[in-house]
Amino acid sequence: MLNAINVLMTRPTKGLYLYASRPALRARLLELCHARGHENV
Repeated sequence: MLNAINVLMTRPTKGLYLYASRPALRARLLELCHARGHENV
């Protein structure tokens, strides 16, 4: 699952928007983005 998210977050050339309705999932996705250096989320 994390590999699939990584592919989705790094492949698009014009951006990608994700919406997580569960607060725990939203927090985890933000944590992963910040850990990978994506500061503009």
